[in-house]
Amino acid sequence: MAVIPKILVFAGSIRAGAYSGRT
Repeated sequence: MAVIPKILVFAGSIRAGAYSGRT
């Protein structure tokens, strides 16, 4: 069940990067 946290971290990383780049 390490897929859920993995996706969360992956999405969180992309989201943070997009948010930072968007600013």
